[in-house]
Parts: sequence; structure tokens; C-alpha cells
Amino acid sequence: MNAYEINILFKTDEDAELILKCYESLLESTDNSLENVIPKLFNAPQFSKTKNFNIDSFKRKTNEILIYCYGTKFPSIEICDLFSGLKIDKEYGIKLKSCYDGDGGNEYYCIVNGAACSIQKYTAFYRKNKTPDTAVKKKKALKKKQPTDKEKKVASHQANSKNDEKELLESLNYGRHRSCQTALIRMSVRSKAKRETIRELFEQHTRTKSNDSLRNFSSAFNSLVNSVDYDVRWCEIKGKRRDVWLKAPEKLICALKFVVELKNYLYLGFDLENLNLHEDRNIDTDLRHLVLIFDSIDGVNKTWIKYRPGKNTIKERYVYSSEPGSQPHVVVNNLTEDSQW
Repeated sequence: MNAYEINILFKTDEDAELILKCYESLLESTDNSLENVIPKLFNAPQFSKTKNFNIDSFKRKTNEILIYCYGTKFPSIEICDLFSGLKIDKEYGIKLKSCYDGDGGNEYYCIVNGAACSIQKYTAFYRKNKTPDTAVKKKKALKKKQPTDKEKKVASHQANSKNDEKELLESLNYGRHRSCQTALIRMSVRSKAKRETIRELFEQHTRTKSNDSLRNFSSAFNSLVNSVDYDVRWCEIKGKRRDVWLKAPEKLICALKFVVELKNYLYLGFDLENLNLHEDRNIDTDLRHLVLIFDSIDGVNKTWIKYRPGKNTIKERYVYSSEPGSQPHVVVNNLTEDSQW
């Protein structure tokens, strides 16, 4: 069986209320299939006499009609055909969502004022015209004013974590007395065992300073990467189906000054004094690649970078991915506290 969700949005609550009353009056005189109900509600010719789409629920929410249907796995007509020919003399928007049973993802079809459109255009129409549900709004406001014991406990834990982080980072010296020429990398690693493995990788490098240290670190780093989308090695990355390796600042590891662990996070501090990290490459591009490379370490859930390359600057580059799998952003901000992420 397939499932279908239909949203019909009108300009006013009264328009939606009228449609609901018409539907309720039809229930005694017609079968409860979408093919029969829709033409009668909107005074349109009957498109089909089939019964592919059976109405399971028909309700109103302010100025919106919500219809839920179930139907055969392989309907003989397309559900969008039941709505594409309607002649409605009011402004309206329709969103059809088809949930196929075991055959891939959901499919959407949208109409605004009689014309098929993208889901983005329907969403814009919806945001402009949807009447807020006052009952839900009041409930949310009440919940916000009166946090539960669980919410209070979470808020207290977050505040304590932030204080711990601030105190720890303020105690570390990695060149901040110059106001800049530093970098701070923060990694979220929820697995304790993997967090310890990653911490040991970087701590070992801070203890070993030799001509072979960069080569040894690169080899150890490469053994920990695990990515579905990329081939990764220290400061080089490429798509699985691409031939060109993209660069990041390889010498960055030579500037590592400390590795600290706090709860589920690892922090790496770098002193960038007198280092030519990027050669002739673009700094922002290097940093985006660097986030993807760190995200590829087995166990790392998310990476953030604060990069302060200028001397006595008032700006910093803040680099992060908004969600897993997305391309990293580079934002130029005023200098922030190390604990402010």
C-alpha cells in the first residue's frame, strides 16, 4: 500500500471551514475515495471513476485542509491529475506527497493558483499565507516560560560545560599573547575509545620532534582515516571518482603546541608564527579541505577551526560544516573567545 498526504492552503480560515463542511455533507451520498470527493468539493468534472486513493482522514487546521489517503501499490492514475485541472476562484496552494511502499523516497507535486510549481515556491506561498494555530502557539509559549526539570538539568549541564571549556582554554599558551598567528581546531568525538586513539596520534607528534616526524605523522594519520565519499591522506583529499588531489596546509602539524581533551571534544592548538603554510594556494580553500580531512578521521563527528593568521589582527576565520556531508563554510568574524563556538 502507498500513503498520500495532501495539503490544501487557502487565504482564510473561512474558506477551509467551508470545504470541510462540504466534505462532511458528502459522506452520506458518496464513497470515500479521492477520485469521487475532489470533483464534488470543487465543482469539477469527474476525472476518473476508479478508487485508487481511499481517504483515511480529512481535517482542517486554521486555513489549511489536511487529507491523508492510502491506496494501491500501483495506481491506475496519477494523484496529481486529480488536482491539476481544478478551477478554484480563490488564491490557494496544494502540496501532494506520495510515500511509496518500499520503492524509494517520497515524491512531491505542488500547485499554486492553478499552476504546477516547485516545492520552494509552494513553501514561500505557505509561509506568506498560513494562519498560525493560536492554541499551539500558546502551548509553546507556556512551555518556554515554564521549563521542565529535564530542560533545567540540560541547561545547567551546558552552562557548566561551557565554564569548564573556557577555564581550560584560557590556561593554555600557544602564542595568543601576539593577538593572533594561531589556529585552534575542535573535534567532536563521541566514542571514548576512538577519542583516545586520535588524542594519542597528535600527542605523539608533540613529543617527537625530528626530521622524520612529519613523514611518521602522515603515515600514522593515514591509517586512521575512514571516508565513504573521499580518498584521504594527510593534507590531501579527492573524490572517489576524481583523479586530482586537493591540497591543505601540510606543515600545519609542525606548529602543533597542545592536545587537550574535555568531555567529548579534542582541542588542538597551533602557533603559526613565521610559517608559510599556504604557499600560493587560497587560504579559504585550504581551510575547507582541512575540515573535510579532519572529518574523515574515524570517530570524528564534526570539526570546527578558528584560524588567526594575521599579526595583531582583529579578525579570524571560522570554518565548519553546517551538517554532516555538507561542504564547509568559511566565515570572517571579529576575534572571539576560544570557548565561543
